[in-house]
Amino acid sequence: MRTPAFRNWLTRLFGVRGPVRRRRLDRPAVRRPAFAVETLECRTVPAAITYVDDDWALLPDGTLVDADPDPVGVQLATIGTDAFDTIQEGVDNVDPGGTVLVNPGTYTENVTIDMNLDLLSRSGRAVTTIQGISNAGALGAVTVTNNTTGVQIGDTAQGFTIVGIDNGNPAVENAAVYFQGNHSNAVVRDNEIEAAGDLGLLTEFSAVVSGFVIDGNEFSGKTFVGANPDGLGTSDQFTQPNRPRQVAVISGGVGGGNTSNVTFTGNTITATAGGLNPSNQEQGNSLVTIDSNGATITGNTFSGTTTRFGYQLRARGPSTTISGNTFNSGGLGSVS
Repeated sequence: MRTPAFRNWLTRLFGVRGPVRRRRLDRPAVRRPAFAVETLECRTVPAAITYVDDDWALLPDGTLVDADPDPVGVQLATIGTDAFDTIQEGVDNVDPGGTVLVNPGTYTENVTIDMNLDLLSRSGRAVTTIQGISNAGALGAVTVTNNTTGVQIGDTAQGFTIVGIDNGNPAVENAAVYFQGNHSNAVVRDNEIEAAGDLGLLTEFSAVVSGFVIDGNEFSGKTFVGANPDGLGTSDQFTQPNRPRQVAVISGGVGGGNTSNVTFTGNTITATAGGLNPSNQEQGNSLVTIDSNGATITGNTFSGTTTRFGYQLRARGPSTTISGNTFNSGGLGSVS
């Protein structure tokens, strides 16, 4: 029994009045936390440089790898953060304006680029291949979308061999490198661009295209399927299968249209855009068309094959400079 004197003593000691509740010893004290803990979403932060190597395909996320095996020492990168085994993952995880750096290998995939970036190989086009996949819904082995203003594909000694696609629908053109929509200031340099049943390089006819630099590339391959193209002439190429396509087209139509300031320099064209049809008649399309309001076409070598009414080079825009080019046609094609 607590007497008044005992209660007064408690008041002086603890500064409380009334009975003091004692905590049962078999119950732990409950304390409210001073802060709340929130579960965070797992996110990958884009990197300024992403690294790609097909040899990393079986490595789990978080594995540390040597991003550049050539120099002495280890340049660390992390699988799933800034190191990947496909080019598309490298593109998807790089900062806008960043660089995707690809180690030697053959990358069987279609790549979509939807922002400004540099796509470069570590060791050049002889040992680094992008092998496009036909009938997979893509427009190109490399497709550039989303109105970019500064995409670069390849550089001196840092290009790719890019093997194109053909989806078999004559109404829809495909290409090894396909620019979809409006773009400006793109650079395509020191690649081998191989047509595989359709075009090598294409910008869309009605798009606004300006400031392109196509430099130091080889355009190879064949713009139809099989040993012989079909048909006679190209007027039905968008309705009938296996009519030969052109090799490279940057065109807004006669007069240039919405295409302007194109530089096409130092390229070698060895591709085939014509031959004999099954009836042993000549059937061909032009190799290169550049219809631009302002173009510089210099220092190129045209050694490809075309027949019938196909040209090696067609340029129909104002303020166009054509100089210092070599045409090795063997009588199959001309310049206009």
